[in-house]
Amino acid sequence: MQSVEQQSIMLSGNFDFLARSFAQMCVHGRQFDIDTITGNMDSDSRVWFVKRYHFYLSYLANQH
Repeated sequence: MQSVEQQSIMLSGNFDFLARSFAQMCVHGRQFDIDTITGNMDSDSRVWFVKRYHFYLSYLANQH
């Protein structure tokens, strides 16, 4: 059985992967509503996800 801390690390890793994936899609012209994507997240998760999304979006935009 995993501890709560281990589960949180795995969850944030999954969220990071998703934030990066959505940023990549956005850079390649795919449109979506970030509020819809984060709509069911709790407040802390939403803030963290949006920060990571914007980090990757900025990073990827500067790569092109």
